[in-house]
Amino acid sequence: MRILIFYLGTLSAIAQPKIFDQDYYSVIKNRTLKFSQVEDMVYITSCAAFDQCEALPNSELVVVKDSLVAQNVRKVFFKNPDPEASPDQRFKALFLIDYKDGRKGIGETYEHITDKILVKLYPKSELMQLKPIAAISPRESQEILLEFDRFKIDEADPKNHYIINWGEFNNLIIERGYNPISAENEVIKKAEQ
Repeated sequence: MRILIFYLGTLSAIAQPKIFDQDYYSVIKNRTLKFSQVEDMVYITSCAAFDQCEALPNSELVVVKDSLVAQNVRKVFFKNPDPEASPDQRFKALFLIDYKDGRKGIGETYEHITDKILVKLYPKSELMQLKPIAAISPRESQEILLEFDRFKIDEADPKNHYIINWGEFNNLIIERGYNPISAENEVIKKAEQ
């Protein structure tokens, strides 16, 4: 019995937090990144289209630990495995929020979470169910651009509104049943037809 208790205690001590249960995608303007986790490693990879990502990741991070900060909000500590990384790049803490719809959000500070200035991550399971953006009609494209005018980036303060506004653009695309990856170019091209 003591061996079993020791084994279970050791197992939980070495178990790494599971941050991503599947692949997640961030879509900001025409830049798409895929976040995936294998054991204790998180890989961030650039993608040209849905499931058409580069062979080598842009970044690799080791999940060190996480802690619950508020309901559905965790602070996750990462370590850069690159021995050449500068001391300020060796460790990184990010806040991760889990939404009821399966999406996630990442922010560098707790204020990003509360102010909604964070990067939204869309689960692969959601994006797989959406139609490819190439199937969007010229009329739908024009309607999306007209609606998006309400969320135009504030030129006086683009840093704070850039991510929020592109999140709104993605929502307009998803509401119509289309995948937001590479949507900006396709919507503009179709709207001009």
